[in-house]
Amino acid sequence: MTEREKKDKIASVMEKGNSMEPILNQRDSGKRLLYIDFLNIAACFGVVAMHCTGKVFVFDASKEWFFSMLLQAVFHFSIPVFFMISGATLMNYREKYSTKEFLKRRFLRAGVPFLLWSGVMLIYKIAIGELQAPIGPRSFLNLFLNNEIQNIYWFFYAIFGIYAAMPLLSLLARNDHRKAVEWYLLLFFLFRAVVPLLRLAGIRITGYFEIPGIAGYFGYVLMGWYLSTVSLKKHMRLLLYACGIFSAGLMFFGTYYLSARAGTTDSLLMDYTSVCTMLLACAVFVFAKHLEFKESWAGILRLFSAASLGIYLLQMIPINEIYRHAPEACSIPFMIGETLCVYGGCFAVVAVIQKIPGIRKIFP
Repeated sequence: MTEREKKDKIASVMEKGNSMEPILNQRDSGKRLLYIDFLNIAACFGVVAMHCTGKVFVFDASKEWFFSMLLQAVFHFSIPVFFMISGATLMNYREKYSTKEFLKRRFLRAGVPFLLWSGVMLIYKIAIGELQAPIGPRSFLNLFLNNEIQNIYWFFYAIFGIYAAMPLLSLLARNDHRKAVEWYLLLFFLFRAVVPLLRLAGIRITGYFEIPGIAGYFGYVLMGWYLSTVSLKKHMRLLLYACGIFSAGLMFFGTYYLSARAGTTDSLLMDYTSVCTMLLACAVFVFAKHLEFKESWAGILRLFSAASLGIYLLQMIPINEIYRHAPEACSIPFMIGETLCVYGGCFAVVAVIQKIPGIRKIFP
């Protein structure tokens, strides 16, 4: 077997262990693979939980609203962690294969399922009357290119942009660039997380003052690579965990305060790049990295992790159907049951389809 064939085989095996962002650095130990799988599962479940607690966006200060807000605060790390997993697993892709091979694998792993399920969701929404059938190619392209088929698929547009830029961005994944990475992350934190808080004091900053490359979610990708490679001392980890817990509490109570004042849900602290979300995501990532996983857990973790992409793609069909037939059902037990049933049901469907030759590619 040639060296090239060995690398391809290793990469192929690695891809099967994770699914939202599956390719791991071949230097990684089994422990790291398991913590990446754990994060993937936790983030996927968190996304489902957030989508099942949409009550939070209709502010009425009821106990149901508070429960929805609680779950939102607890699981708001989910989307940022998906981006961070990308950084931890993809920034060193050059050590495994060429840029051409990287882009090909990314398209087959995420692009093909995204295109297929965009088509499925379009047909589904036309069938239930949520969308009008597009008239001609231009109408379809406008729906597709503007993320008007399924709004939660915005994540794919964001991650595909990062994939396209990864051949350039991956050049930062070197120890001699660590100081530059730290400077970038500081700017990302200040301008994406801290500066928006000035709104609370009635302070605005001109839009002409912007830092190139800070917009979007690449900061989380770089943050994931950095945290996966840096070794934090125990007292720093404990401080980060405390900040994460405090941030979740601040998101919960702060959002209630701002929403009560505005009379409608104020999502400033719930933004995916808010200071609350950012600190919480970093705390969860580092906490998972330092968990001790038993080797006997590997099989079940990889099984659920491999279903994450499929669950993300599929989840809105059962969620939509539940709200179509029970639009007023938003009690606390209902939200808990809905979250568990949607996640469990989607996992079962994905796990079965992944075992069927010929169609398994729709949930790789």
